[in-house]
Amino acid sequence: MTNTALALPEDFTMEKAEELYREIMHIYDLADNVRMAIAHEGVTNRDIQLEIGEPFVKKVINSANILTTFYVETVTNKRPITPELQETFEAAFRNIFNSLHELAVNMENKILSKEAV
Repeated sequence: MTNTALALPEDFTMEKAEELYREIMHIYDLADNVRMAIAHEGVTNRDIQLEIGEPFVKKVINSANILTTFYVETVTNKRPITPELQETFEAAFRNIFNSLHELAVNMENKILSKEAV
């Protein structure tokens, strides 16, 4: 396998860089919103929601930190995108989507099923 590093595409403008940055910030916002929702004093099943929500928040923030590092290294520092760096970036996104799915399944199984009874 050839270890070819790629530069950002020539059409990766400052506008696209700013859009990517905003998207990464939205991921942090998602984690903060879930944290605030499960910590709200009026929430029912607080212990269960904390048990489900805290791991989600940690996973999403960790992934967002990886995406931020990718952004800094490639956009700000102009580091070439190696296959390893690309895989790390993609894995961080997969982790966010997997965490969202896991959160939804856990909420349904542990909270919604109890409320339906």
